[in-house]
Amino acid sequence: MQRFLGILLFFIFIVGCKSDRPDYIIKEKEMAGLLRDLHLIDGYLNTLPSDSVQRLSANLIEGVYQHYHVDSMIVRESLEYYSKQPQVLNRIYLKVDAELKDMAVVAQEVSRKAQREIFVKDSIRSAHVADSLLRLKNDSIRSKVMKHLLYWKDSDSVDLKPKSWSWEERSRLLEKLKLTN
Repeated sequence: MQRFLGILLFFIFIVGCKSDRPDYIIKEKEMAGLLRDLHLIDGYLNTLPSDSVQRLSANLIEGVYQHYHVDSMIVRESLEYYSKQPQVLNRIYLKVDAELKDMAVVAQEVSRKAQREIFVKDSIRSAHVADSLLRLKNDSIRSKVMKHLLYWKDSDSVDLKPKSWSWEERSRLLEKLKLTN
């Protein structure tokens, strides 16, 4: 008798766990992927002008249907079936939401890396330009100092300002240095 009850309970358990989902209804995992792709297409189409949307929407949606080997009728019947089972539909949309969030994180990381590469290239270019400008500034300061050095009579000039210069002093300096003809 106990054996009979055990077998009966096992049979009821197996029959009770059997899904009443018709064969033409899309499985939960595939439905999550299909809905994710459809939502991605919808988001992409919302970024385009309205005249472009009309041309592209049918082709993009048809491409998703071909990828999952379904047509619009099967998708509609599957949505109607899952909408009658809100817990299952909620579970599907939780998967879709998690996948979309993961995709957003990956897209942000790729964007951040691309922006970082642009920043590094730009900073190298800016550093080169800044270095060139700094070099030019330093050269111009040095040339001004050198120009003033030509007019300084004494090497240990205290006030570091050019003093007045006359042709007579030039002649005396040249004679002193023995540079005259």
